[in-house]
Amino acid sequence: MKLVSTIFISLFFFSSFSFSNGFPLAGLIASFSSALGYAAYSHIIHRRASKILELMQKVPSPEMIKEEIEKGVMTAHEAIDVEYLRKTVSKRSNLVLDMNDRKLWNEWISTISSDPSKHMISKEDIEALFGVEHKYRYRTYANFEEAGAYCKPFFTWKRFLLTFEKPTVILFLKPQKEEKKEGEETVIANVNLQDRFVIKTFGRMNITWYGDIVKDGTLYTIKWYSATIEQTFPFKKKVIIENPPICMKLQKEPWQIKKRDGEMICFQRGDVGYLVFDSK
Repeated sequence: MKLVSTIFISLFFFSSFSFSNGFPLAGLIASFSSALGYAAYSHIIHRRASKILELMQKVPSPEMIKEEIEKGVMTAHEAIDVEYLRKTVSKRSNLVLDMNDRKLWNEWISTISSDPSKHMISKEDIEALFGVEHKYRYRTYANFEEAGAYCKPFFTWKRFLLTFEKPTVILFLKPQKEEKKEGEETVIANVNLQDRFVIKTFGRMNITWYGDIVKDGTLYTIKWYSATIEQTFPFKKKVIIENPPICMKLQKEPWQIKKRDGEMICFQRGDVGYLVFDSK
């Protein structure tokens, strides 16, 4: 069914071009041939993306790796070089595509619970991050977004519907609230996180998430409180949507700051998984 859909989308694209150039019959024949080839090409890439996604989802989580190391099933690395981890991220798709490298990333994350004292984040650590942009590097969970990112450099038809324009960026800012009311949590920092997408080739969609960093027990946590979507298309008025339902649902999960290793910061997004951002 997916292959049939791909053929029709490709056929529509190529036939529209040919008819607009004044070649109805010959154009249709050429378009069908081109569409069929492009559809087959896209189908192969999409199947490959689905297979890679399945493999990503089978990589042991940081918790599973920690358990295997403790049981002696797996031997831990003496030290994991963050510079090597950076090199495992593909420049074309911004993904870690080698499953052994993804396992290494998860082992690096698993050291948080092995010895929390080495990775304690202080208020001073957070204040040192004010004004410094950190770009997305890795996350332990994978879904359709990873599959789409894999397809992006291959220019399959899905790229022309929706794709990331740039990696997600998170920015720490000095808190605007200097005082707190009784019962309120002390805000250590304000946080902005921005996702940037390309829609239907020519459109742009930016989602900006707003949150505060507060102390939650011994850990610092980002609690998200609002989000804004901005959509722009050529020759159309910009559309701004405040706190859309889908964003409100996603922002219910707080992000605990679990680890800082040089320029890298690791967050735990509730029970969903871990994300790593990097300023280098």
